[in-house]
Amino acid sequence: MQEFDLYHWWKWFCTKRLISRDKRLRGIFHGRLNTIEGPDFESAEFQLDGKIYRGDIEIHVRSGDWQAHGHHMDPKYNQVILHLVLEEASDPVLNSLGQKVPTFSFSRFPPYKIQGAAAMCTPKIRPSDSLLSRLAFARFVHNGRALVNRMSCSNRDQILYQQLLYLIGKPRNTLPFFRLAEAIQWRDIVSLRKRYHISVQGWFYIFRRLAGLIGCDPSYPEERLLSSRSFQSKVWSNAGQRPFNRPASRLYGLAFFISRLPSESLHLSWHDILSQRLPVSATIDNLVRLHITPGKSGWGKGQVLEVAGNIILPYFYFESINAGSNGFADYLAELFFSLPRANEYGCLRKFSTVYHKEFSFYRDQAYLHLQNHFCTTGNCNICPLDHSAERD
Repeated sequence: MQEFDLYHWWKWFCTKRLISRDKRLRGIFHGRLNTIEGPDFESAEFQLDGKIYRGDIEIHVRSGDWQAHGHHMDPKYNQVILHLVLEEASDPVLNSLGQKVPTFSFSRFPPYKIQGAAAMCTPKIRPSDSLLSRLAFARFVHNGRALVNRMSCSNRDQILYQQLLYLIGKPRNTLPFFRLAEAIQWRDIVSLRKRYHISVQGWFYIFRRLAGLIGCDPSYPEERLLSSRSFQSKVWSNAGQRPFNRPASRLYGLAFFISRLPSESLHLSWHDILSQRLPVSATIDNLVRLHITPGKSGWGKGQVLEVAGNIILPYFYFESINAGSNGFADYLAELFFSLPRANEYGCLRKFSTVYHKEFSFYRDQAYLHLQNHFCTTGNCNICPLDHSAERD
């Protein structure tokens, strides 16, 4: 079970107003999910040992992750009033003030079954291009709106950087990459770029060290820059045999991208390419050239297209709509619908009976939108596809 699954378990526990098996903890309000720096849930409310508490919640799979993630030295976690973990914890955790944070195990919660896909779903008729376009555009707008809304809570470049790392961590390393974006924030990267000339290998060393993927190597001059920073460890998944499944390979792509970025701002670097309004194919080529890593290590074209279609274009589209630049927004939408296919999604095999043979990025996004919003048990009746499912 992953940490995001525990988020859902906590929300379900509070929504149902359930009580733990030992009768000590009762859920009242799960709080607001925090997608930027700091605790996982803010302004939560619960009853513990007969007393009602309101404050922040931090959730981990293992109790030791509190210290592994550096929360014991981070003032942002001083307002955490409950630490929830999957496994039973024997030792208390401390915040940066030296205060104990109560730790409670999910093993004392009522059993929770993760909601899964509707396994019997079999679409009958291939959806029309117009329906797929609407579904893809819904996902496109949703991604853009989510990013723009988060800008009110934090620095614009930091949010874009967090989302970039979150995306390159998919499918199994999203949370470790997200945590890495907290360990070395965008302002830290800008500061290091201004003060030092760091090579690609230097950045690669910095990211791997902060990720806890390698040990200390005094021969690297960049080691002196990391002495006061906390490191992650035992949180990474090395899934599959292909290089792009390995976190170190993706970190090398990040190092190469940071070393050649033309501006100290992610926003400006991307905006400068898009604002030229070159022909669609030329703009896509320029975006790929900015991000892609030569050779077999790092980011491939598929990874870059995922970044363009899920972060860059949705964000600038929604920003343009808010600014009243409808012409520029139309150009960005045209870019989105013109992107070639990025990667093959194994999770979409359930749609094999109706899946288009003429693959493209936006069609994949349409089916992902279907899967994420409709293909869960109990939602078949509102699915826009004509299909046979468990209800039949």
